[in-house]
Amino acid sequence: FSKYIISANTPFTQNDLVTTALFVPAVYFVILGIKSNHNHMLTLSAISAGLGLGTKQTYFFLLPGLGILAILIVVDSKKRRYSQIVHWGISLILSFALFGSYMYVVNWQSYGNPFGPPEAVDELSYGDINFRTISGKLGFNIPRLFYQSLDTVGLPRPLDGYAQKVKQKIAVNVSQLLRINIEGEQYTASGHKFSFADKNIGEESYAWFGPLSILLLLPATILETWLGLKKRQYLKLGIVLCGLIFLVIEIIFRPGWDPYQGRYFAPIIAINAPFIAIWFGKHKSTVGAWIAVIMTLTIAFTAALYNPAKPVFGKYADEIGIWKNDRIFLQTLQRKKERAMQYMVANNVPLNTTLAYYAPYYILDYPLFGKNFTRKVIPVYPLDEISNNAWMQGNGIQYLLIANNQQNPAISNDYELIKELPDWSLYRLKSIP
Repeated sequence: FSKYIISANTPFTQNDLVTTALFVPAVYFVILGIKSNHNHMLTLSAISAGLGLGTKQTYFFLLPGLGILAILIVVDSKKRRYSQIVHWGISLILSFALFGSYMYVVNWQSYGNPFGPPEAVDELSYGDINFRTISGKLGFNIPRLFYQSLDTVGLPRPLDGYAQKVKQKIAVNVSQLLRINIEGEQYTASGHKFSFADKNIGEESYAWFGPLSILLLLPATILETWLGLKKRQYLKLGIVLCGLIFLVIEIIFRPGWDPYQGRYFAPIIAINAPFIAIWFGKHKSTVGAWIAVIMTLTIAFTAALYNPAKPVFGKYADEIGIWKNDRIFLQTLQRKKERAMQYMVANNVPLNTTLAYYAPYYILDYPLFGKNFTRKVIPVYPLDEISNNAWMQGNGIQYLLIANNQQNPAISNDYELIKELPDWSLYRLKSIP
C-alpha cells in the first residue's frame, strides 16, 4: 500500500517541517483531549492529522504510532473512556476527506489514479514483502540509521571532521568485535552503498539532528523510558513507542537504505524533545545549561551560514554566490542538470500562460510556475495526449515542455518547436501571436 502513498505527493519539496508542524499538534491535542475528556480537543488533533495525511507519505507511517499512543493514554486514565478513541477515529476520517484528500483527487483527475502516475508507482515498487526481506531490512538498516543519527553536523571545522573520524573508528571496531558487517549494498535503495566513512552533510537532504541529539536527547529519552517502564507511565512509553513503530514501518516500506532519511524523523525528534526539559528539570545544572546554550548557538550559526547547499560563508560561498545569482540558479543548486531547461522555460514562456510538461522521471517542477505562481502548469498524462488536439486545446495548453525520447509520439500539428536542448524540447501553440 505504501508504495502508492509515496508517489502521492510532489517529490523534492522536502516538506518534512510541515509534516512535523502537523504531527506535533495531533499528538498534543490527543493527549490533552483524552486526559481532560474534551472531545473538541480530539477533533483538533484529528484535523491536524487529516491535513498531515495530505502532506507527505511519512505521515501514514506515523499514524499507527499515534493510534497506539492514544490507546495507551486511555488505558492510563482512571475512567478509560474508549469512546474517545472512536470519536477521534471518526473525526480523523472526516478530516482527511475534507482537508487532506485534495492531492489524491488531483492525482485521480490527472492520472486516473489517486496515488500518482502508474509509471511512478511501478518505479517505487518494493517487490515481495516477506519475513526474510523484513528481517534483513531491519537487521541491516536499524544500525545504519542509528549510526547516521550520531550526527556531528553543526560542529565548526575541523572539529566536525575529527568527531566523524572518532565515530567511524568506534563503529568499525564494534562491527569487527561483533562480527557484524552492515557496510555494502545489501538492503539499500538502488544506486546507494552504505559505508562508515560517509559523513552526514550539513544540508537538509542529508543532515540528522546534530550533536545535541546525542548529548542530550538520546540519554534523556533512554532515562525517561526506563522510568516510564518502572513507574508504568504510559504516556512516556507511548511517545517512545510512537517513534519505534515509525522506525520499523519506515524501514520495511522503503525500497532500502539511502542517505536522505534523517529528515523523515523530524516529527519523532520533536515529540521526544520534551524529555530533555524533564531531565534538566530533575537534574538542574547551571554549567550544563550554559554548555547546552553555547552549543545550540554554535550549531545554529554553523547550520545557517555554512550550509553547503546555500553557503553564506565557507568553501563554496564564492562559487554559489547566493547574493548575486538569480532565482532559478539558486533553485537548481541541487538540480544542476535541470538548470538549462528551467532557464529555457523562464526566457521563452510568458507568465500568465498555461504550460504542459512531461518527463519520464522526477523533475523540480516548482520553478515552472514562475516567481509569483502566475503560470498554470499541467502534467501530460498519458503521454499520447500530446498528439490529441482536442485534449491539448481543451486544457488551454499554450506551451508544451517534453523530455526528448525517441519513443515519444508525434506532437500535435497545432504546436511548433521554438527551443530545443539535448534533453528537452519546448513547443508553442501556433495561434499565439
